[in-house]
Amino acid sequence: MKIFDYIDKYGDYSFETLPFNLVDASIFSYLSYCNFHKVVDKKKVRLEDAAKEHQIKRKKKLAKDIIAVREASEVLYRMMHKNRYKNCLLSKYIYQADDNIQFCAISIEFMKRNIFVSFEGTDESFSGWIENFNLSHSFPTISHMHALDYLNKNYSFKNVILYLGGHSKGGNLAQVAGAYSNFLIRSKIKKIYSFDGPGLLDKQFNSKKYQKSISKYIHVIPNSSIVGILLNNYNDYIIKSTARSPYSHSILTWEITPEGEFEQSNLNAYSSEVRKNIFKFLKKYSKIERKDLVDNLDKVLEQSKVKTIVDLKENYKNVLKVLRETKDISNENRKIILELISVFIDAFQQVTINKIKTSIKNIKKEA
Repeated sequence: MKIFDYIDKYGDYSFETLPFNLVDASIFSYLSYCNFHKVVDKKKVRLEDAAKEHQIKRKKKLAKDIIAVREASEVLYRMMHKNRYKNCLLSKYIYQADDNIQFCAISIEFMKRNIFVSFEGTDESFSGWIENFNLSHSFPTISHMHALDYLNKNYSFKNVILYLGGHSKGGNLAQVAGAYSNFLIRSKIKKIYSFDGPGLLDKQFNSKKYQKSISKYIHVIPNSSIVGILLNNYNDYIIKSTARSPYSHSILTWEITPEGEFEQSNLNAYSSEVRKNIFKFLKKYSKIERKDLVDNLDKVLEQSKVKTIVDLKENYKNVLKVLRETKDISNENRKIILELISVFIDAFQQVTINKIKTSIKNIKKEA
């Protein structure tokens, strides 16, 4: 059984009959990928009504949506007529993306005063991916500050019960916001969910504030994770995915038991090896060297006029040309950036893979 099967099977159960659970949390975490601009704002909107309007507005943009956005939209449409979800109230939607940041959040009231704050993961904008890479050397990021600000402004003086969650980078935002928000917010938080989200650097992971929050925190990762194993995490709940990396990142591939719970598993050999290599990389390079790598990647993308993954698939030759011609990038950084580009291309399968890999091999020989 998968997410759509779960929605179909349990969609007529109220939250009073079948209490809010981990699968529901993953579904709500995915909803922040949906573009609710001019659909949900400050006023509360029923999920069914928001889904209908979203469906109308989205029809012309279907081909441009990345995988997570397409999947989240289909999840939303599957939920829209189900008694369990259709009367949930959506509000406080915010989206911001520019060259420095990609941040989105939405609030979902599923029972009276019970609010799930969903933080969006990385979408097609490379500003979001750069922020992911910045986690290897920097804290807090701009998105961290926005997540904290979202909670502190909206809920410090509201009598509510809060659940925080997100998928991918959104899980990291929930993790940080849950630990570092003001004491009024922290007292309202019942649970913090990270679905295959990256973790924290040593200093933050060992901080008193984070350690105080871990009793409320759960980190769900598929058995072939490559995102959720980044940096330090706690309370890993490993589940079975029917796909291999990077496709296991999608919640639609996660197995659910007939009883409506994620099927538990163990981290496979590939993910275990990747996790070891990541920590070797962190030990090998200083924060300054990691920052230099991320800055160089950002520079190459900017000079190539690549702002989104869609741009990358259309202009990858220009990216490789800029990388080849940029003189102030070390050979070591150049090779790592080439590997990252290869991972993006392979993950999204938007262009002819073999042609790109051939080009990359030629540049590697020159380097």
